[in-house]
Amino acid sequence: MDPHGEEIDDLLVKVRRQALIIQRLGTEVHAILMVLLQKKVLTLDEVRAAERRLDLASEIAKARELSAVARDLEALDAELDAGSGGAAA
Repeated sequence: MDPHGEEIDDLLVKVRRQALIIQRLGTEVHAILMVLLQKKVLTLDEVRAAERRLDLASEIAKARELSAVARDLEALDAELDAGSGGAAA
């Protein structure tokens, strides 16, 4: 198998492990929320407000990631243009 195939396989295994961890964490958070709601430590309104803040934080993180990708693409494009200009001269 070529090195890229092995690298892809390694990444797939890593992603599967991460997905299982995320699923387990979600289950544990859900259980904790149920207990806190049942014991009236938290209200449903507080949980929903926290959920909205998490959603907003997620959207901000996605926007930052897209912005970073756009900057990287612009830098790569500029680098390629500079390389093309030097090769043509």
